[in-house]
Amino acid sequence: MVGRTVTTEVVFREAHVKFNRRVDTFRAIIRASSLHQRTLIFNVFLLPIFYYLAQFYIMPWHSVVVPVTQVCRTLIIPYNGGGYAYAHLITPRGRGFGPHTPLRDLWSTNYTLLAAPFACEESHLSPLPNMGGMEKVQHHAYMNGSMCPDEHSAFAAFTLLYDHSPRTNALIDMSRLPSTDKPASRAAVSSIISWPLKATLLAEA
Repeated sequence: MVGRTVTTEVVFREAHVKFNRRVDTFRAIIRASSLHQRTLIFNVFLLPIFYYLAQFYIMPWHSVVVPVTQVCRTLIIPYNGGGYAYAHLITPRGRGFGPHTPLRDLWSTNYTLLAAPFACEESHLSPLPNMGGMEKVQHHAYMNGSMCPDEHSAFAAFTLLYDHSPRTNALIDMSRLPSTDKPASRAAVSSIISWPLKATLLAEA
C-alpha cells in the first residue's frame, strides 16, 4: 500500500481481521487444549500472521497490540485463572512461573524484528544510543506520520537500547548479550501437539 493516506492502521487492518477469523475457527480447539498446547497454537498458528508486516512497521498499540494481547490472555489463561497472569505467559523459561514454552509477546516481537537490522552494536559503552543520523525518530510524535521502514527500525532500536538495554556505570553494555550467530532452538511441535489437533490446524492454515 502506498499513498499519503496510508497509515500503519491501514497496513495492519487486514492482518488483524485474519487473526480474528482464525481465532474464531480455532476457539473450540483452544478451549479443549492444555495451557501448554494453547500457548503453542498462538505461537505457531495465530501470532505469526502479524510477523511479516512487523518487520517493517511499528504495530498500532491501541487498535492492534492491546486487543490481540487481550485475546491471548482470555483464551490461554484457564477460566479460573489458575494463578496465571499475562506476564507469566511471556516470562522466559526458568525465570519465573509460566508455561514450558513462553508465549511470544507481540509488542516485544515487533520491536525485536524491527531493531534486528539496525547497527545496535555501535551503541556499546555509550550513554545514549548511537542513531547514525536517524536522531529525528527519537520523538514518537514524528513516527505518527512516517511510513518509512528504516525510520521504524531506528525508532525500535532507540526504544530498546535506551529503555531496556543492560547498562554498566550508566553506559549501554552489550557484552553480556547472546552472540547473534547462535542458531535459534526450535521446539519439536509435532511431538507435543496431538496428531488430530495438528491435522485440524494445518488444514485451516
